Amino acid sequence: MRHVLLNVMGLKEEDIKGKDLQLIGIAYDADFQGKNYEVSIPIDIALDPANEVMIAYEMNGEPIPAVHGYPVRMVSPGYIGVRSPKWLHKLVISTDMADSTP
Repeated sequence: MRHVLLNVMGLKEEDIKGKDLQLIGIAYDADFQGKNYEVSIPIDIALDPANEVMIAYEMNGEPIPAVHGYPVRMVSPGYIGVRSPKWLHKLVISTDMADSTP
């Protein structure tokens, strides 16, 4: 995740420190009102290379199965499973937690 945020998205670590990383799923993970699943983790957790927060597109050397979030799933080690959303669609850097984050 660190690589994606800093090298792919071109963000600067000093500009995003202390914020939240909102993880938004697509319609497969929508609630009964059609709102896409959203959850947050602190951006500092995602930036710390020791945490190994990642975007998974493979599982056991094969494309990740649909039931596990194909085409990509967020994996947040050390957090409860709801912090590892399936069918990841969008990453948002924010000063606020995602709406559905408890």
